[in-house]
Amino acid sequence: MNTPRPEEGAPGSVLDEIRRERSSQSFVKSLLLRVLGLVVIALAALVISRNVSWTDTLILETSTAKVSLPGTIDGDWRGKEIRFDFDAEEAGDNALGPLGLTGPELVALTGSDLEDEVWTVREDGLYLPDGRAVLTTGITEGPEDGGLTALRAEQVEWRPGMIRIFKEIHLLELIPALGFLILASLCVATRWWRILALNSCPTRWYDAFRYTYSGLFFNAVVPGINGGDVARAVAVVRNHPTRKAEAFMTVVIDRVVGLIGMIVVGTALVLTTDDRLSGLRMPVSLFCAAIVLGAVLFFHPGFRRLIKFDRLVLKLPQSERLLRLDASARKLLHSPGEVAIALLFSFGNHVFNGLAVYTAASALGSSLGFHDWMTTMAISNTLAAVPISPGGLGVGEMLFGWLAEQLGAPYAIGVATSLVYRLCLYAMSLLGGLVMLLPSGSPRPPASTSEA
Repeated sequence: MNTPRPEEGAPGSVLDEIRRERSSQSFVKSLLLRVLGLVVIALAALVISRNVSWTDTLILETSTAKVSLPGTIDGDWRGKEIRFDFDAEEAGDNALGPLGLTGPELVALTGSDLEDEVWTVREDGLYLPDGRAVLTTGITEGPEDGGLTALRAEQVEWRPGMIRIFKEIHLLELIPALGFLILASLCVATRWWRILALNSCPTRWYDAFRYTYSGLFFNAVVPGINGGDVARAVAVVRNHPTRKAEAFMTVVIDRVVGLIGMIVVGTALVLTTDDRLSGLRMPVSLFCAAIVLGAVLFFHPGFRRLIKFDRLVLKLPQSERLLRLDASARKLLHSPGEVAIALLFSFGNHVFNGLAVYTAASALGSSLGFHDWMTTMAISNTLAAVPISPGGLGVGEMLFGWLAEQLGAPYAIGVATSLVYRLCLYAMSLLGGLVMLLPSGSPRPPASTSEA
């Protein structure tokens, strides 16, 4: 008796396909990739731990030195004024000495009569509980009552620790972030749906939507780099049994189009950012120019004849797949309108992802604007797309922290934003498990002779 064929995209059958795909790799290669991914994550965690402060700090800078003082923020750290309980024991001896404070100021800040008091810190300076200024970023005046002279400060800034950032997150503000991520996924599904049609693999938008969410689901539940794309490929190939190669190649083309769109968006954002990211303008511009030039040369008929492209490909492993991929890419290029539409949906995907990151950062207390977080997201996701760790775990957090710090936010806010953004992605991806349970719709009509 014949065994009934499993439904396309069923979780069990897709898991079997992913296992077979991975088992096709050599054991040594698979082991090395896993070890490399774990090493990258461990190194990223080490870098992050050295840059992130788990406790609250107060940063003071004068013309002579800059110090970071441990303590506890009392009040809403998002406001323009806080009270700071300086931890003299953890700071050690002479923690304030490098600032150039004179005897009366040091006595006022650390004297025994104020042991149970806390400092008042505003955006323009450091004050004693009685209102006398010790450090100020404004114009200093003569001695005040009590014999204190306010010292000129270059910087007065408080930074919450990672624990406080997560403890005081506004959870309800994450709901819009999930909504933006869903809109981003719809852009991806629609872009892929059009690429399928262009490659003579007509698919209902509803099915492209289901397959996209099955990929998101397996990205979340299957550890590794390519689980989601394999799941999408398995589902769409089963839906087009007479055009398996073309259907499979649409997944690769869709990923490449999305990556190119992200590179273009990231370059435009870096070039329109002020001098805070001036050091990135040249390398990012060169990288984008190299990608564009490479694409132009790759598709230019004269250059392909010059290097005898087809002969070179035939000498490579998996040459047949590479030639089919090349044919699919050229088909998309010969339809400039479809290229523009695909890039438009890519831009929409990245904008909605940027809004999700901005919303998550705002829920954590960030004061950076949408443009800053959009830039951070585009650059970080582009570099984290290099498959050196599963899903870019660790690498993305490190990049978010560094870029946020360059733009004027605490390093901890950048790392926390990346973690919350990743958790929101996982939450949305798990919804893919529910989407996969939706009915597959009416069966496709049998393929025509010409299509076969």
